[in-house]
Amino acid sequence: MNYTIFYDANCPLCAHEIALIIQRNINGNLIAAPLDEHIEQMATLNITRKAAMSLLHIADDNGRVYIGMQAIRLMYRECGWHWQAKLLGLPIIRPLSEVVYRVFAKYRYLLPRTLLHKDSDGSCENNSCHLPPSKR
Repeated sequence: MNYTIFYDANCPLCAHEIALIIQRNINGNLIAAPLDEHIEQMATLNITRKAAMSLLHIADDNGRVYIGMQAIRLMYRECGWHWQAKLLGLPIIRPLSEVVYRVFAKYRYLLPRTLLHKDSDGSCENNSCHLPPSKR
């Protein structure tokens, strides 16, 4: 089964993380899809741009959509990181990871660029990555 990852390509941290995930995807069944280039495909899955900008969305070949930490756990499993996926799904950790992920997703543009290995596209200045609210 193939999985399409709709991600925010304008977020340097997000783009970097998805590149790492795709690189580590042994089966080659994860497909990176910058969300602004796949608005029509997302619409057929009832995913709005606003929703996709808020939380990571992944769709499988059957049209099932995985959102937020559910999507993260799916990516980890498909990259062979089974124990990390299981850990994040444990009853005690799962609700906490959901909250932490939502906060991270909301403030991802304010995170320091030092979280990246390199700032290859120059979109980060003064140690943080910003995107105007109109582009979010």
